[in-house]
Amino acid sequence: MDPLSISVSIITLLQATDSVFKYVQDVIGAKEERTKIFQEVTTIRHFLLVLQNKVPDPAQPGDKWFKTLKSFKEPHGPLEQLQVSLDRLVLMLKSAKAQKRFGNLSWTWHFKKEEVKEILANVERQKNCIALALETDHMFSNSLNVLC
Repeated sequence: MDPLSISVSIITLLQATDSVFKYVQDVIGAKEERTKIFQEVTTIRHFLLVLQNKVPDPAQPGDKWFKTLKSFKEPHGPLEQLQVSLDRLVLMLKSAKAQKRFGNLSWTWHFKKEEVKEILANVERQKNCIALALETDHMFSNSLNVLC
């Protein structure tokens, strides 16, 4: 696995966050759920941007940070799980927008609260995993700077 494939995965996730933002802005009602989606997606977007900036170019053999990034890209890893969750949100929101075309003047919230809660819980778990890795890397880098 090379740095480019990790970068592509992160870019794809960033595009998915853009899609979520685009669709959820048009929804009427369920202010609490919309706010929670905005908060979670905004935060994960921030972490993805930080993560994207940390992808080494080129990867150095034995680089601990690159090993962490590679583990994020593995099947069922944080990046794949985020992609699945964001894709689910986009699909839900996109289908609601399609229903609007069939005569609904307002695009109203019609999702099951539990389903959205489950998706956002998974986004939050992956966000926490990425945040922990970034914080650990930050602490490690700072301790090296102090020692050097």
